[in-house]
Amino acid sequence: MGKLNPMVMAGAEPEFYMGTSGVGCVITHGFMASPNEVIWWGRYLAQQGHSVYMPRLTAHGTDPLAMDRARWEDWLGDVINGYHLLRPYCDKMVLGGLSMGGLLSLLTASHLPVAGVMAAAAPVRLQGFQIWLLPVLRFLMPYSDHPNIDDLADRVLAEQIDNGEPPVGRVRYKIWSNKAVLELLVAMNELQKRLPLITAPLFLAYSSHDPAVPLDNMTLIETRAVCAASIESHIFDNSGHILTQDRDKEEMFARSEKFIQQVVMP
Repeated sequence: MGKLNPMVMAGAEPEFYMGTSGVGCVITHGFMASPNEVIWWGRYLAQQGHSVYMPRLTAHGTDPLAMDRARWEDWLGDVINGYHLLRPYCDKMVLGGLSMGGLLSLLTASHLPVAGVMAAAAPVRLQGFQIWLLPVLRFLMPYSDHPNIDDLADRVLAEQIDNGEPPVGRVRYKIWSNKAVLELLVAMNELQKRLPLITAPLFLAYSSHDPAVPLDNMTLIETRAVCAASIESHIFDNSGHILTQDRDKEEMFARSEKFIQQVVMP
């Protein structure tokens, strides 16, 4: 696999915008990805006047080898740090994220006071024989290949070019550390235990065609987040797992902003 690369991949840099609305949003990317994955969502919210921070999670956006040394607590700490970065300058805090970023947003909301949580395609429980074999599989096969399997990367690249943005495509690892996958599973188990502790309003967005996180994850959150002030659920039919870059993104962004306006009203 070679030596660790300390450089951040082009397009994987964190981004920060200071707004005037009094609302702070920490918007977090998913597993093995980078802030590039949620950049359009974060920028949309910044255009609405909110302060937005999009962190680069520990060991992401650099070198796949770095993921061997990351722990789920590191990723949770990155979101908590983002919360405390914005909190002194904002009256209300809203957390949002895609996939593992949504999971981490929910976990953070179980520890800290927030006005709302926006979780898109957040995994809570995944099934499959490979999941149960991972504790052994990670020794036999430390890494696995995860190439792009659809046309999303090409569509993202084309849209970046049309927008005049740096043409970086989807900035993600195509080689995954199975040890890091185990850390993700531990985080999911932790969220299952802490869902009843969340009291903030929830915005849930899932895709009916998601090959990675099926809709029963949304149902599980709805069932177990018994103390949430409210739960607003949306199912999108024209996207896959990466809702923030796929065909339904504009509608999802608009609905998330409407949610923010609802939960921050005095």
